[in-house]
Amino acid sequence: MGGNSFKNQKQTLWKRLCQWWHNKEEAEQKRLKSFIPLTLYTIAVIYGVIYLSILNTVNRGKGMDAIKTW
Repeated sequence: MGGNSFKNQKQTLWKRLCQWWHNKEEAEQKRLKSFIPLTLYTIAVIYGVIYLSILNTVNRGKGMDAIKTW
């Protein structure tokens, strides 16, 4: 019973999201969709900076820098 009610709640959340999206104007949908690449590029840059920082920290005691210049 608990799992079934959770499934129904999840479906209603999805239905509400779809209904909210379809009620937006086409110009507003395009504007919101344009944030997707910006978000992905931002995540990639942040991930890269963190990765390079960790790589530099791991190799710091070995006498050479993993990353010579940023």
